[in-house]
Amino acid sequence: AKFAKLMRGLLHAAHNEQITLAEEVAVLENYCALEALRSEPPFTYAITVHPHLHPSAGRIPSFMVQPYVENGIRHGLRNLRQERPGGLSVLFEPDDPGHLLCTVEDNGVGREGARAAMNEGEAWRSYGTRINAERLPLLMRADKNSELSISTSDVKDAEGRTCGTRVVIRMPWSHGSPGSAHTSSESKPKPKEDEGGDHR
Repeated sequence: AKFAKLMRGLLHAAHNEQITLAEEVAVLENYCALEALRSEPPFTYAITVHPHLHPSAGRIPSFMVQPYVENGIRHGLRNLRQERPGGLSVLFEPDDPGHLLCTVEDNGVGREGARAAMNEGEAWRSYGTRINAERLPLLMRADKNSELSISTSDVKDAEGRTCGTRVVIRMPWSHGSPGSAHTSSESKPKPKEDEGGDHR
């Protein structure tokens, strides 16, 4: 059932330049649930919507978040090799009245670790983040009153060691009235970050 729902959600997003936040969350929920079932090592995930956002009332660009969730799972968490329990969190929160922030964070191997795994022959390659980078100028030209940015940084522990990756996406959002928070599961702590470019 989750696979069928995921396919319907992806097809809907593919045919629409914008989708509701509720539709985006549903796609992410189904995608993460399926990946968690077949992932080795296993991981937990949490998808949270701030209570001041109404998921059914606002629309965001389609396919802006899922590629970074996919990267976090496939390149960050799967390369942990039992080092620690894997965790992924996705947080949607308000920014200014016309924009929201989405933070995708994993406690995986980080960008250098992911690059090392690819150099060692990791088969999976994801092009979604590259496509999104190419979409940014087009989306901003289409709506000159909106701003869209994506920043990626390493997550560091108290001793300065890389212990994950954080992606912050600022995107246009047609917001509605306040709604209730939506959370799927518990996740992991948030250490400090180190600014830098994308890793995967």
